[in-house]
Amino acid sequence: MFKYILLFGTVFFLLGCSDKPAEVIYKSDCMQCHGKMGLTSALGQSIAIGSMSEKEIKLALHGYQDGTYGGPKKSIMQKHASPLSDSEIEDLSKYISNLY
Repeated sequence: MFKYILLFGTVFFLLGCSDKPAEVIYKSDCMQCHGKMGLTSALGQSIAIGSMSEKEIKLALHGYQDGTYGGPKKSIMQKHASPLSDSEIEDLSKYISNLY
């Protein structure tokens, strides 16, 4: 019985720790404001992220996480960037920089 509990616990732990694919993150968290190709200025105020380099996107997402990047409405992006892991930021930056 214990080995089954351990097995199921391990599986659920690993599923909970796995990173989401960049495309899934983009479609669920980014596309509504930034558009399908990342060319929409979110809230009419942001840079079109589809025109940013991979490095710029990565720096922006990390900056939102630690509060060093963004303007008066950065709290909106902090909500989306905060739960991202380093590897999700890496993958998402690559994904977004290749949308356009």
